Amino acid sequence: MQGLMQGVLIAMVLTVATTAWGVERNGFDLSDALAPVAEIHSGGPARDGIPALDQPRFVAAKQAGFLKSEDRVLGMARHGIAKGYPSTASWRVPTR
Repeated sequence: MQGLMQGVLIAMVLTVATTAWGVERNGFDLSDALAPVAEIHSGGPARDGIPALDQPRFVAAKQAGFLKSEDRVLGMARHGIAKGYPSTASWRVPTR
């Protein structure tokens, strides 16, 4: 009986430890994930692996030679100021 109790206790500890350690992937806490954690796969850089654009440099549309005529941009206008943002993360940055 004592061996059985030890086995149950070890199984419970391993279950709790596996659950506690298995809820973080790529720097993200998945403890309250709605999808099964086993079905969540890494899809890019680790958390905070892409630096923020804190002070983006804007250019006039005629000076945006790094964009092609078929490239899409997200256009926004606020308080009379219009700006366009490339729609993909792989847009070409000017080399100047």
